[in-house]
Amino acid sequence: PETLWKLDRVGGPSISPDGAWAAVPVTRYDLEADKGKTDLWLVPTLGGEARRLTTHDAGDSNPVFSPDGRWIAFESKREGDDETQIYLIPLAGGEPRRLLAGQSVVGLNWTSTTEVQATDLDGYRLSWLDAEGGNIRSKRIPRCTFAYWVAEIGKTVCSFNRIATLIDIESGERLTVRG
Repeated sequence: PETLWKLDRVGGPSISPDGAWAAVPVTRYDLEADKGKTDLWLVPTLGGEARRLTTHDAGDSNPVFSPDGRWIAFESKREGDDETQIYLIPLAGGEPRRLLAGQSVVGLNWTSTTEVQATDLDGYRLSWLDAEGGNIRSKRIPRCTFAYWVAEIGKTVCSFNRIATLIDIESGERLTVRG
């Protein structure tokens, strides 16, 4: 059984828009410390040498490529973070930077090549974060348990107790679809 804990565990990949790269969380366990550590790795999809993108004691997870493939957004809880936050790292590598502070996030999506959408842990606030300029805008959406940006229609889809609701983020208009 101890041998299994010595194996690295690979999480779900995020594939770059051009299909050339996969960003994957890889967890290694320290048996003596009884602790796992997850870093993000960049793996060429056609073979070749993988490289580690993040090296931090915090767990890095849920990588998502920007539509232009220049950035990877991911979730992490690092020094100074009370809750899980969204971080951004260039595909070329470098030091990750925090995009959002002060609210715990679950789920992130890119709405354009420079804008990340995040849902807070309680499902009550959507935030749109400018990856380049750092501007943040938020909108409170009561009882929204999870949200996704749908680029094809330019709307945010929100889930309310297993009912999908389309929300136009500009007008706030809702169109309920039952499935």
